Amino acid sequence: MRFWDYEIPSFFGVFSTVEDLYKWDVALSRNSILNPESTNFLFSCGLLEDGSKINYGGGWEVNKINGTKIISHDGVTGTRMVKIPSERLSVIILTNLGYNGNDFVDPFSISSEILNLYGVETTINKSHVTAEGYKVVQYKKKDTENLVGMYSTQDKMLATIKLEDSILYYEFQGEEFELALLENSSWLVLNLPYEYIFTLEENGTKLVSNYGREFFKTK
Repeated sequence: MRFWDYEIPSFFGVFSTVEDLYKWDVALSRNSILNPESTNFLFSCGLLEDGSKINYGGGWEVNKINGTKIISHDGVTGTRMVKIPSERLSVIILTNLGYNGNDFVDPFSISSEILNLYGVETTINKSHVTAEGYKVVQYKKKDTENLVGMYSTQDKMLATIKLEDSILYYEFQGEEFELALLENSSWLVLNLPYEYIFTLEENGTKLVSNYGREFFKTK
């Protein structure tokens, strides 16, 4: 699926095999290439100038899902590599069936299914503790009253938050996710492979996600 001769620039362009990446993975895990301090830096969240953390480290995406550290990175042609240090487990997916959104394969889902088979939960559940240290707590109906309603972004993307059988749901672009209340009164979206958190602002008229997307209540 290559349309240009990229050669091998520094930010991508590595041509490899599962066998070679396995050897590289073992060398990283055993600190054969880097010393322990450098390896720890490689697999740690990045730190911005304002002191906040991001989930991109030294060339790797670093997430902690349900207490398990998951280190990963995707590739341009439908590839993905995932490391679970606590389980001494790595998954390498290599295909040539994807390119910049015109994908015929989903390496993310394939790797997640493999990890699930080995007992590693790859989506957020109620046992998850956020990067800021907040846990999920039980909510009551009164906690949801200002939240329930219909929302729209400035570019007219619609979302709905509803309460059914005492369970709060978030609907967006044809998908539905359960919401869980956090200790700081924000709301965690469950069953995603990353932290997506809503905070209700401006007297209950606006929802703001931790990614900066704003939803304004319309009804």
